[in-house]
Amino acid sequence: MMVKQNPTVASMFSGCGGLDIGFRNAGFDLRFACDNDPAAIACYKRNVDSNAHILDVESQEFRRHVASLGRADVVLGGFPCQGFSKAGPKRKSDERNTLYQQMKWAVEQLQPTVFVAENVDGISQNFKGEFIKEIESEFASIGYRVESQILDACAFGLPQHRRRMIFIGISSDMHLDFSWPVPTHHAAARNGEFRVSLSERTLW
Repeated sequence: MMVKQNPTVASMFSGCGGLDIGFRNAGFDLRFACDNDPAAIACYKRNVDSNAHILDVESQEFRRHVASLGRADVVLGGFPCQGFSKAGPKRKSDERNTLYQQMKWAVEQLQPTVFVAENVDGISQNFKGEFIKEIESEFASIGYRVESQILDACAFGLPQHRRRMIFIGISSDMHLDFSWPVPTHHAAARNGEFRVSLSERTLW
């Protein structure tokens, strides 16, 4: 008798596990997670899963860990936002702005069906959205169709405005239909902020 296996997840830039915990709760198998912040990984191990590592994604050790996984069904990553954040200096030359390329390497290595990445909404406004175009183009070059959308967590029941640019990458080999989630709550724009719209699917 064949035992059905849960779909697998590999995570990078994992932080304390905000992306990962949703997949775990949905029945996915968290096979690997890493971040370069020891405090974040300690929190992750206490609250999400013990299989987490303190690693720099630019290190050879990270690459060895990823290569040892073979494959993963889903790759997750909240790549650094400091160069895009409205609260920061917004430097185009910030070296962290291109760390999504390490996620691209991991996706190419692991060949997931889907990858999910997130960043602050400032990535769409700063530098004329240049980095969004680059991300879409670079992942397309390794066989992934990328869609992106700004979502506000309060539109889905969280009692806090938390806008994030979400990237969904789907393998070109898989003819999967994807639709963005329908908001469950009203999310009014705050003073000075543009209104997030999900076209006809919005509640307002």
